[in-house]
Amino acid sequence: MLKRRLLVLAPILLPLVVCSDTRVREPNRLLAAADRLAMLYNWPEAIPLYAQSEILFQDAGDRKNALAAKFKSAPSPGFVRPGFGTSVHGPKKKRFCFS
Repeated sequence: MLKRRLLVLAPILLPLVVCSDTRVREPNRLLAAADRLAMLYNWPEAIPLYAQSEILFQDAGDRKNALAAKFKSAPSPGFVRPGFGTSVHGPKKKRFCFS
């Protein structure tokens, strides 16, 4: 009788036990990928991964890692996003001097 119950419950419970932590693995995988891209100075690709992992951590109730993803998503002060800040428009470039 016990073997029969075990044979009936095993196929139902086994996938639940094996796949129970998939909600935790995905944001950790995204955070690791974003960290790797950030170390390679590929911030344009790393920032969206940080944002995704932050949202997934918040959904899972992991406040510590959500904050880590949020603070890691801020690039270094020397980073300039492409198309912002350092564009030169030929001879009409404005120069500011304070004396």
